Amino acid sequence: MKMKRFLLLYIFALLSSASAIAQSHKVSGKIAEANGTTLPGVTVLVKGTNVGSVSDTDGKFNIDCDPTSTLVFSFVGYAQLEMPVAGKPNLSVTLTSDTKQLTEFVVIGSRNTHRTKTDTPVPVDVISIKDIASNLPQPDLAQMLKNIAPSFNSLRTAGGDMDSHVDAAQLRNQPPNQTLVLLNGKRRHVSSLLLLGGQTGPSTTTDLMSIPTAAIERVEILRDGASAQYGSDAIAGVMNIVLNKSVNKFSGSYYTSKYKAGDGAVNQFLGNYGLPLGTNGGYINISTELTKRGSTSRTPDGGYSG
Repeated sequence: MKMKRFLLLYIFALLSSASAIAQSHKVSGKIAEANGTTLPGVTVLVKGTNVGSVSDTDGKFNIDCDPTSTLVFSFVGYAQLEMPVAGKPNLSVTLTSDTKQLTEFVVIGSRNTHRTKTDTPVPVDVISIKDIASNLPQPDLAQMLKNIAPSFNSLRTAGGDMDSHVDAAQLRNQPPNQTLVLLNGKRRHVSSLLLLGGQTGPSTTTDLMSIPTAAIERVEILRDGASAQYGSDAIAGVMNIVLNKSVNKFSGSYYTSKYKAGDGAVNQFLGNYGLPLGTNGGYINISTELTKRGSTSRTPDGGYSG
């Protein structure tokens, strides 16, 4: 009786093993595009299970599955494909591109709304003009940044030609024509005036004084060479000036500076107002800046004697 039971158990074990072996099926294959280019990194998954694999650098894959199962092939930018195994040991898989899947793009940058971002490969400053305008005595953008932004310098030319109306903006003590200025991410044209005096050397520059301070929301400064990305005019760095987008809100300020007669009194008025345009978030933002700067005389009271 015991021998009979042992034989029955032995036969049952053999049948179970044979069934398990029959259900284990090894499938290999190659994944490529329609033009024959192999696709590495394609996810291969047995439908309805957690069993999966990934194609290698040559587009080849290997997976163990049931011979009646279905394999699901998926890859970013390509339409998902389901293919029944049907007992085949080798499969030839072709994926077709599907741009409709790319509904969202993630752009990795190095700008942040914090004052300085120190965990990026290059130093980046994001300066809110509204926050610093009320705390600094300087009325124009270049002089504000000179006092708040590291590595930024602006030399005001006294006397001479029309370049007295243009402040040379410099980063890292490089010539002004090696600092790229962007306006809402687009290149800002340089002034036609050639700066000759001071430490700037024969150079042109972007006239920051032509942009009203009231029109600016923030300034983003990349304090490192970026010629590989932007071109040879970004050897010293990049400045991106972001303009206001506010609507139905007026902001204005008046600035005056004078110590005594002959010291170059400054009177300045700034105003900004925005209007909505259409129903899709459009707007018109208008800014104005009126500045009157008096002459400076270094002659002492009573004139020179001797």
